[in-house]
Amino acid sequence: MEKYNEWSNFSEFDLHSYDKKSIGRLAPLSFNSTTGVFKMESSAEGFDFGQDFLLICRSQINNVEIILQVKIIKKEGPQITVLYLKCLEQNEIKVLNDTYEYYLLPDDGPTPNLWGKHPWFISEKIFGFIIGVHSKSIKVRFKLDRLSLMPGMIFNLNLSFPGVKEQSFLFKILRGNTTDHFFIAEVEVVKKDAAFAIFLGRCVAITYSDYSFDQFKNAGLVLPNFRWASHVELITNESSIRECLELRKIAYTSKSTSRFVGNEDIEHFRDQFDKHSILMLIKMGAKPIGTGRITFNNGDLSKSEIAQLTDLSSFVSDKGYVEASRFATHPDYRGRDVFLLMLYLSFKLCLLAGYHKMIIDCEDHLLPIYKKIGGRELGIRFSHPLEGVSLNLIQFDLDGLVSGKGISFFTWLVIITPLLKHLHEVGLLQLTPYRLLLVLVGNQLNTLLELQRNFNK
Repeated sequence: MEKYNEWSNFSEFDLHSYDKKSIGRLAPLSFNSTTGVFKMESSAEGFDFGQDFLLICRSQINNVEIILQVKIIKKEGPQITVLYLKCLEQNEIKVLNDTYEYYLLPDDGPTPNLWGKHPWFISEKIFGFIIGVHSKSIKVRFKLDRLSLMPGMIFNLNLSFPGVKEQSFLFKILRGNTTDHFFIAEVEVVKKDAAFAIFLGRCVAITYSDYSFDQFKNAGLVLPNFRWASHVELITNESSIRECLELRKIAYTSKSTSRFVGNEDIEHFRDQFDKHSILMLIKMGAKPIGTGRITFNNGDLSKSEIAQLTDLSSFVSDKGYVEASRFATHPDYRGRDVFLLMLYLSFKLCLLAGYHKMIIDCEDHLLPIYKKIGGRELGIRFSHPLEGVSLNLIQFDLDGLVSGKGISFFTWLVIITPLLKHLHEVGLLQLTPYRLLLVLVGNQLNTLLELQRNFNK
């Protein structure tokens, strides 16, 4: 039997007959939220075992009044035990302050995204809309019907978001208000573990486009692994090209070395190489967060942007090379896996086209990162008109990446194996059983590192 704490805000409990004649005031002793059983004490007379009554609960603190239909199931001297049957009426004057700092979600879903069985009436189902999320709790707008929900109830609820596999968690109602035929409640997850925070982080990242890392941090949510939660598009229409140009503008003008002021037209960031390149756009939900392009020049230097900025005559073969350029990441998403996603897609496109080497430029502070993941410095430096800084020319040997040459085993396991797994699944790469086992180990290691990155900062 639980101690009387969830109902501590209620200071008055009156027992009434069905014609609302007062029988007497009750003193609460305990409340079992699993079964809906109250134990109370009263000196009043005039009620018998098995009768139905009205239990009126009032809170002077929160100005809330709840009228419950209850049945007396036990009476021993001044102590009575009553069973909650249903809520007849709930009135509230002001909204309670939230326990947690929620990341609020748009409350305009066409269908409920939360449902479960009523904890006391197993044959009845409850439905609701998630309107706020936190790493330990969710805020829900439940649809009210003849079965009421009250603080202290514990039950399993299924959560569903578009693009994310439905999951079930055990919740407990902390508090709530009734307004406009809905019960607005704070529902806390009983088992506070990483799975719940990761699930909510992925739901928000995939379903809603307009959010920032600060909002995730304030709500205690786990930032999703972008290799898992992002989706990549190969651009085929003008509207998407303009999204790429807008992102280039944001990325370039936000740098401290930028020579732009931010009011330039996005067409300033388009050049002649875009028309014969493959443009890629990475999104979280509907929000563009990364872009880049891949250029196949087939030995024609006039189709190479880098060849216009430095001498590549000694490098180019008759078959040409693959050139990755114009990588840009939204400032809110730097330092995450967006860059890796663009590299992964670049490597994949190279293999699809039958190429095994790719060149790309990078700034000095990024040089150690490129070299760590298998890039080889070619000793060529040049200046880019948009970036306003000196750049280094890097070459990736894709055959070496697949075999693990020129890269540490741990880095290969963490960074490269997700790419190899995908290439193996789509039939672009045949892995030996040993390599396939290492890829599976790398996948598990990535999951552990994701938890460590989010919870041990």
